Amino acid sequence: MIIHGGNILKNIIFYFTGTGNSLVVARDIAHNIEDTKIVSIVDAIKESDIDLDYERIGFVFPVYFSCMPKIVKLFIKKLHFKKGQYVFGVITLSAICEIALSELSSSVHEQGGILNGEFLVNMPGNNIIAHGSFPVIIQRWLLKKEKKEARYISNVVREKRTTPIKKGDVLSRLTEKTLHKTIEEDFNKRAQNFHVTSKCTGCGICENICPVENIKILDLQPQWGNNCEQCMACIQWCPNEAIEYANKTTKRVRYHNLEVKIYDMISK
Repeated sequence: MIIHGGNILKNIIFYFTGTGNSLVVARDIAHNIEDTKIVSIVDAIKESDIDLDYERIGFVFPVYFSCMPKIVKLFIKKLHFKKGQYVFGVITLSAICEIALSELSSSVHEQGGILNGEFLVNMPGNNIIAHGSFPVIIQRWLLKKEKKEARYISNVVREKRTTPIKKGDVLSRLTEKTLHKTIEEDFNKRAQNFHVTSKCTGCGICENICPVENIKILDLQPQWGNNCEQCMACIQWCPNEAIEYANKTTKRVRYHNLEVKIYDMISK
């Protein structure tokens, strides 16, 4: 059990984030529900024994190309849910997420749990490979809207209400597995398109902030491996904007959630 202030915490939220959006959502929901611990999946997945002795268990994560991040799927496979636990998921997105919706439900089910609540929260997009930062006025509108949505989600979770869950039929689930595998393999290839300019100082922030340890600093230059999540943390958090992706990002404005600091992003 996790003890805090002499009381046993009732709830836990596991989150994964590249630019801070999902962390902010997790924080806001935890604050509204109260009696809730938030834990980075990046840190938790390294543990051999993960404590799930909680009344409510939540997952907050972004969607990449309509799929769940690979690290989230791997993390859930390490869990063992208990009968009667209220399990909920919150997906942050700026576009579509159809595959992620059913993936989450089936992943929880495979580990003995039932996904009781599923929610979507629109946030400023961070896929700089596809587009630059959203206009500031749109960012502010989305971030303000998120606070309202977090309050709604918190009320549903606090009352343990069940929401409609997208599970998909057998054919769609089989298609999802094939498509997700193809996307993951493509991510690994795409990582090789990251490179640095002369603005790189070899500070190592990209290495430290990469959630899957896919970047290593060699001779003061970052080198990308073959385990990329395409979370965009490296390119979006580089203090000198020295990281580029092929020739697509040179003139694009960077983005990370202003409520999150870089030390919040570094694995503990």
